[in-house]
Amino acid sequence: MNTAFLMGRKSFMDGRFNHPYRKESILAKEWQRGWDRAYFDQQKNPVFKHTEEEIDRMYWDKKTEEWRNYFIEKENDGKM
Repeated sequence: MNTAFLMGRKSFMDGRFNHPYRKESILAKEWQRGWDRAYFDQQKNPVFKHTEEEIDRMYWDKKTEEWRNYFIEKENDGKM
């Protein structure tokens, strides 16, 4: 069920309005709950446009760049 909820949140961010589940199933309701949650979160802070996965990816991309720069700096210090 958590997957349906997360799919609903992602669907809102992607601009999709239809779910892939049977109309009155629990999964359809969970998907709708995720979609509604993303909608209301966006209403609270409309500037916030990133999903949790995107935020996580941006964090690790930044950390990767910091480590890359650290090792380049260490390599350059060793050559002098």
